[in-house]
Amino acid sequence: IVSSVVNNRLWQPFRSILQELNSYNVDARYQPTFYKTSIAEFNDLQASIMSMAKRNHLHYESQKEFIQNSAHELKTPLAIIQQNLDNLI
Repeated sequence: IVSSVVNNRLWQPFRSILQELNSYNVDARYQPTFYKTSIAEFNDLQASIMSMAKRNHLHYESQKEFIQNSAHELKTPLAIIQQNLDNLI
């Protein structure tokens, strides 16, 4: 019983990290939040995950902007082609 209680308490930070990762969504502005623990390895893991989440969100935003810009740039040539086809018909 004592071992079970100690293990549950010891692994609680890890479970909270997993819970935050399961609820993380790259397209949301929400960043995962973690709580400081007395275990240095869990704090390092949390810092790495925060850094990764920030980088992923920045990459996602730049990719999203590129796709929007390219879609906008493609509309003009497609409209010209469609107009020329309509004229040919």
